[in-house]
Amino acid sequence: MASQKIKMAQMNLENLFISMDLWQKQDLASLTEIQWQNLSTSVTLNKSLHKLKWLAETLKEMDADIFFFCEVGGWDSANNFN
Repeated sequence: MASQKIKMAQMNLENLFISMDLWQKQDLASLTEIQWQNLSTSVTLNKSLHKLKWLAETLKEMDADIFFFCEVGGWDSANNFN
């Protein structure tokens, strides 16, 4: 049996908070930073759009099979980033 390599990556997402409780299907790609922040009623600011776009591009480039993340602001933030 041939062995397969699995590529794993670990990343500290440093306070990845993404609250979208006021999102009503707006096109996220066209939002300004202020509009993005206004999708949340949380006292904690969302991670900036600039950083989220960079993070998404970086994860795609890493092309890992399994990612391990730390400093994620809960399940909602992880699901909203997905």
